Amino acid sequence: MDTTYRKRNIYFKVWLSLISFITGIATIITILEIYNYINTNPVSSLIIILLRGVFGLGNFISLISIWYWKKLGVFSLCFFTFLLFILNLSTEVPLALSLTGLSGVLVLLILIKFEWKYFS
Repeated sequence: MDTTYRKRNIYFKVWLSLISFITGIATIITILEIYNYINTNPVSSLIIILLRGVFGLGNFISLISIWYWKKLGVFSLCFFTFLLFILNLSTEVPLALSLTGLSGVLVLLILIKFEWKYFS
């Protein structure tokens, strides 16, 4: 077991906590929306909502693994965020709203750059 003390930069810690909280809330809201879509929209909309929930859950799990200094978490966060971006663009979500998810991950990647040596 690695006994090296890994101290997180305060900006990294705050941003990771904030983005984890927002992602968790957004995922819960998306999953709860499924019940509204079942009665009002066609099956394709239900599939899109389910995909958003699964990708959001993947993002949340990725953020938890980043907290535990796992490189796989960084790569999976980028993967799920890209999938969500493509899904948002294909469902006519405004571009500015779609770009906010990418910008949040971009800020996190910039902060991770300084902490990369601690990731395994």
